Amino acid sequence: MSIRVHLWFQAVLVLLLLTAGSIRADDKADIKEIDDLKSDPFKQYEREDKMRALARSGSAEAANKLIELLADDYVHIRDAASDILIEMKGDAIITCLIKALAHKSADVRWRAADVLGYRQAATAVKDLADKLKGDKEVAVREACARALGYIGNEEAKKALIAALAQGGAPAGAAARMLGVLRATEATNSIDKLLKDKDWQAVVGALDGLGDLSPDLNVKSIAKCQANKDWRVRIATAQSLARVSTTEGVAEARAAFALLLKDNDWRVRRRTIEAVIFWWQPDSVELLIETLSTEKSALVHDLVHGLEDLSGERKGYRAEGWKTWWESSAKTLVKKPRQTFQGWLRAPEKGRLAESGGGETTTFFDVPVLKQNAAFAVDLSGSMRNPLSQNDSRIPIELAREELKRTLAAMPQGSMFNVCAYRYSSKFPPETEWLRAFKDGVRDINDANIKAGNEWLAKLEVKGWGAFYEALTMCTDDPKVQAIYFLSDGAPSRGAYVRRENLLAALRKAMRFCPVTINTVTISTKGRDIEFMEDIAKEGGGVCAKVLK
Repeated sequence: MSIRVHLWFQAVLVLLLLTAGSIRADDKADIKEIDDLKSDPFKQYEREDKMRALARSGSAEAANKLIELLADDYVHIRDAASDILIEMKGDAIITCLIKALAHKSADVRWRAADVLGYRQAATAVKDLADKLKGDKEVAVREACARALGYIGNEEAKKALIAALAQGGAPAGAAARMLGVLRATEATNSIDKLLKDKDWQAVVGALDGLGDLSPDLNVKSIAKCQANKDWRVRIATAQSLARVSTTEGVAEARAAFALLLKDNDWRVRRRTIEAVIFWWQPDSVELLIETLSTEKSALVHDLVHGLEDLSGERKGYRAEGWKTWWESSAKTLVKKPRQTFQGWLRAPEKGRLAESGGGETTTFFDVPVLKQNAAFAVDLSGSMRNPLSQNDSRIPIELAREELKRTLAAMPQGSMFNVCAYRYSSKFPPETEWLRAFKDGVRDINDANIKAGNEWLAKLEVKGWGAFYEALTMCTDDPKVQAIYFLSDGAPSRGAYVRRENLLAALRKAMRFCPVTINTVTISTKGRDIEFMEDIAKEGGGVCAKVLK
């Protein structure tokens, strides 16, 4: 080796020793600014920008700071940190995330597991398997099961199969992922999980069997229609919708017939959707039978399903559909590709009178049917600002006036509540869950209408808007069947701010709470309007634009 090369190696070695354990100057500056902005609620957008700048370094220090933010006081920062870590480049990232599986914060542990799964980090399988087996927090074990499913190699499959024996929600998550991975060797073990006492375990097993072998396990699946938990009964219908053999169809039809008579409207609505997805001649017959007895607004779903299956329009009377079906060739139209939103949708405004379902009114041009409704109103600070320099109207005043008109005209026999959710402009951030009636929806009558209007009139408009929480707080009341959500912008706080993440989380939350979500936007910004349109589409509703 030449003297010159030897000296060069010595210089590099000295440099490495000097920099080992130190933080890059740029990283140090970004980390300091992220920390300095932590307590300023008006600087969180700038804080996110610094997080992205920090991630570009790809260093272990940057990764560790972002991992720390997975448990930030602002929940939207946690979600942003997850997204950044998923995309971040650098040799040290996976190692840092694996170490985070042992973090003292459960929020950090489960989010780190999710990130490892999305990154398909095969080197993390052993650590994820260990946490799936031994972490004390259920949410962490569930996240580890999801991550192993996303990685999906043989070692990950073995860990998931082993997890079935522990029962509960983590076993349900493992069963679901084994179904996605088409791990047929786990079928018998998943079938046994249907007898678990935990509803999440049973739902996961139903999901797994729905992907693996619905026809072979149809008898076991069908028995779950008698489960006491409504979520299990919904998952039963969705699993049965995958059955296709002649023997299986007969078994599924008998279970569907019982589920369509369920006392819980949520089960009936999801079963209607599952029967449509099934796309069998038996689907038409079941929907016609149910149409003759269903008295709620679900008749719209039944008719939409019959129209989708047949390509015909025969109105809202079961007799008309029955006469047509008996004289037809009993064939169905070609099944179209299903959207993310499924088969449920709001009725067309021009066809409401055709249903004979009684009087309806509107909320900013959105039809209000005879069903239990929650009106969710954005109370963030921007709702008190004039619409524009040329339009002095105030968004919150428009909302209050329209709510008064709508409630006064709502169909008798329906119920309502008024809700709002917001973050305060304080640190640490405080959240407010606000309902006119804390005990849930109330009957439409003069006293309740007066109380609802007065409650909204007294509320101060301030703070930051959060869409996901505002929508899901409405579904906490099992009687709510439709949501009318009004905002003048896009979310700036809450668990999910990014559109794709919010819609995915909303889809998951609505699986067992199949409300119709309608939106009203008081905005002229294209991206804000698109956001509200997407939420309505996700919820099978319609979006009204006040400022056309």
